[in-house]
Amino acid sequence: EGFLEKNRDILRDELRDLVKSSSSKFISELLDTATSASVGKAAGKGASRRKPTTGATFAESLGQLINTMSRCQPYFVRCLKPNETKSPRDFQHQMILDQLRYSGMLETIRIRRAGYPVRMTYDAFIFRFRCLAPAATAKAKTPKDQAAALMTSMASSVADGYQLGRSMIFIREVTERALEENRNGALRAIVVMVQKHVRGWLAVRRFRNVRESVLKLQSYARMRLERQRFLDKLNAVRKLQAFARMIKPRKAYLIAREERRKIRALEREAARAAGMRMVVDVSMLPIPEDLEEVLDASIGEARVYSKDAILAIDNHSGPSLRQPELPKQMAGHDFSKFVSGFFRQGSQWAFVKGTLNQSLLQLRSETSEEDVLLLFNVIQRFMGDPTVTDEREELFGNYLVQRGLYDEDIRDEIFCQICNQTWLNPNEVNAERGWFLMALCLSAFPPSERLYPYLLCYITQHGFEEYRAYCQHKLLRFSGRASRMLPPTMLEWRSARAASSMLVDIEYPDGTTGYVSVDSVATAAEIGNLAAESLGFKATGWIVCGVDPKGEEHDLDADAPVLDFVSRIEVPDYFESWLKARKSSKRELPGAAGSAGDSLFSPSAAPAGPLANLMPRGSGTLNPSGQALPRRTSKADIVLKGSGSLENQIDLMFQDALADSLEDLSFLKGDEFSDRVQGGGDVGGPPPPPPP
Repeated sequence: EGFLEKNRDILRDELRDLVKSSSSKFISELLDTATSASVGKAAGKGASRRKPTTGATFAESLGQLINTMSRCQPYFVRCLKPNETKSPRDFQHQMILDQLRYSGMLETIRIRRAGYPVRMTYDAFIFRFRCLAPAATAKAKTPKDQAAALMTSMASSVADGYQLGRSMIFIREVTERALEENRNGALRAIVVMVQKHVRGWLAVRRFRNVRESVLKLQSYARMRLERQRFLDKLNAVRKLQAFARMIKPRKAYLIAREERRKIRALEREAARAAGMRMVVDVSMLPIPEDLEEVLDASIGEARVYSKDAILAIDNHSGPSLRQPELPKQMAGHDFSKFVSGFFRQGSQWAFVKGTLNQSLLQLRSETSEEDVLLLFNVIQRFMGDPTVTDEREELFGNYLVQRGLYDEDIRDEIFCQICNQTWLNPNEVNAERGWFLMALCLSAFPPSERLYPYLLCYITQHGFEEYRAYCQHKLLRFSGRASRMLPPTMLEWRSARAASSMLVDIEYPDGTTGYVSVDSVATAAEIGNLAAESLGFKATGWIVCGVDPKGEEHDLDADAPVLDFVSRIEVPDYFESWLKARKSSKRELPGAAGSAGDSLFSPSAAPAGPLANLMPRGSGTLNPSGQALPRRTSKADIVLKGSGSLENQIDLMFQDALADSLEDLSFLKGDEFSDRVQGGGDVGGPPPPPPP
């Protein structure tokens, strides 16, 4: 009562705007629809233009709802209360059963179950259940016949559970449930079949993809291998072609290089003959006073070697030395690093045409810098003074070497001064003499451990022609060895001048001869083992002993350099006098009369060491010339023998070998003789033989 009157009020504009501003499309368009319908209705009746009231809007919405429901087929949902209090999660079975009974639902269900509750059109039935009998439905023409054929093909338990109508088929619930179960089984089988084929197709496609990938990888791998083989063959062919094409130009290059070397050698020889070794005039540079005294004393003195011996040495030089295998630690030791790290401040690494103002390295307090600067003048005179030849040349070189032997502190200074004068030397003859002097110094003493790798690197990078390999061999052989005691021998001078190896002609007790390669630091044990090995003996436990010009034998220590003994024989009297005067308390002169140096060779009547493999004293000699020269009484004979003692026992053991009438000495060779010797020929390993 009074509902229309209360809802005749017009909606306020603020409320209308608020509804239109809603984010929901339905709410925002709700008032527009009601307003347009009300305005149209009012206009049809000729009413005045005014806004619709709330009641009019509600009536319009209710009319639209009724019209919509009349056009549809409504389904009614019957609601049941689970409990009296409508509480959640509280389901009372009896109350629900009562509601179903009172509403007639149970009776309705019973009636429908007794009849045919499932009613479907033939098209819908065939569409849903034709999967149960596809062959039977395919033969029938009309949907009704198809439905009848389908139901006939089913089991007999469902044969009376349906009825065919004019446009629909009526099915009992039990029959419909059986049909659904059969349909689910048929669909499951169809789905499994589809899945099987799909999975098979996917597996086949995956297999084909993998196979294609494998075939492609195999093709690429085979292509790569074949291409690599082809490239290897191509590179081999190219190398062969390159070598074949290189032969003729290389021959021409080698011939041209050899011609250039010969031309340069002839030019250097002509320059040496013409005295063109000078870069500047150094003949007036001051030299040490004791060297001047030795030079004055040498005037008119006779040499130990005859002219025939010197000519023989010149005509029979040893083989040239090959490039040795250098240690890997040498890399990175450029001499410039040594200059920047150890040269004194104010000293420069550059060729000096005059005199030095200061020593290149820091000297000890007891070493006079004036003496070092005078030694640099000696180097300058040796390299560039045309008057320094023959005996004067040997005295200059031996003096410089002997000064280095006496004072270890100036050895690095001497090597650095020589390197300084051979670096960027504008005169080849002058530079060659510098490397000649370097070889003489390396024949007698090594550099310090600090300078060793840098000097080896400098020789390797900047060595003068044949002197590179020659100085490398000498420096590598000095590794871990002590220095010599005396300056180089005549053999070493000739070898250093030609930059070739030294060969020793050995005459064995059986009358045969052979060559043994030696170097400046070869010891008595090394040379003895080489000689014994050439006879077929085991190369252990052998040494050599020396025979001086007077015919006296001297046993040498196993680790004593043999060429020191030869040098002692060759030292002139005037140079020996200077040696005695310069003899230092740190190093005794070997072999000087009345000095401690006599231990270098002692009389053979009292040899040192245990009794071991022994060799009879024979005519085997170590020729100091290094070549096949005739026997000379002015030279030192070197006799091959074992490192034992007790001469009486030796004579007893080798009485047959010592007999003069014995002609057949073949038993001295081979293992048969070694087995007969006490100790079996094994005494312990001496140092390895020198390199060829």
